[in-house]
Amino acid sequence: MNAVIIGGSGGIGRAVSCVLAEKVTSLCIHAGHESDKFNSLAASLAHKTNVTPIVHSFSLEKGLESFLNDFYHCDLYHHLLFADIICICYGPFLQKSVHEMKDTEWIESSFFNFTLPGIIMSLVLPSMMERKFGRIIVFGGTKTDALRSFKTNPVYGASKTALCSLVKSVASQYSSYGITCNAVLPGFVDTEYVSCEEKLRYEALSPGKKMIDVHTVADAVMFLIENPAVSGTLLTVDGGLNI
Repeated sequence: MNAVIIGGSGGIGRAVSCVLAEKVTSLCIHAGHESDKFNSLAASLAHKTNVTPIVHSFSLEKGLESFLNDFYHCDLYHHLLFADIICICYGPFLQKSVHEMKDTEWIESSFFNFTLPGIIMSLVLPSMMERKFGRIIVFGGTKTDALRSFKTNPVYGASKTALCSLVKSVASQYSSYGITCNAVLPGFVDTEYVSCEEKLRYEALSPGKKMIDVHTVADAVMFLIENPAVSGTLLTVDGGLNI
């Protein structure tokens, strides 16, 4: 099987990359601008000849038309066309109230957290339908499995809630083609992106006063990939978080 991970060089994406590298025939790992993380991951997987690393930064700085033109002509696009498994770990978190949001932030947050995953789904579904097999995994946000209010990250939360709705739509429409579509909704995950101050705050809020281990989330992704009867699921991995 051929797999592609979007945002696979750090955090949860890195953990998923390491697991999938042992499971699939071919793995394309997309990384953004974080060269140190990318180089570290590439070194750890240097013994795996089935891994293809691709560096391609996502940015709307030059406008949507320029972004899409670059995307449709990059190596990542061509790997997506032949992928049996797609895991989209990329989704920039934005913590701002509605009255603080700039117009560019509205566009970028909703695009990268909802629209781009949708574009990728539209891209990969035809070939998956032809092969009668496909696995699509995306990441929702904490507590975005239902309509809720979000005081500190309303635009991010709304985008991820919309993405969860899309997951259920894809799962329902394409199940007869052997395609599953699921979302993982992590709680507070202990990754290198969490500062010491944030870790103390998240531990205080977490059940058992402990953050979620990143490898636990990677295991949840593999569960969804390996189970053909599980589709349209919004899999919460938060230890019973209640906030």
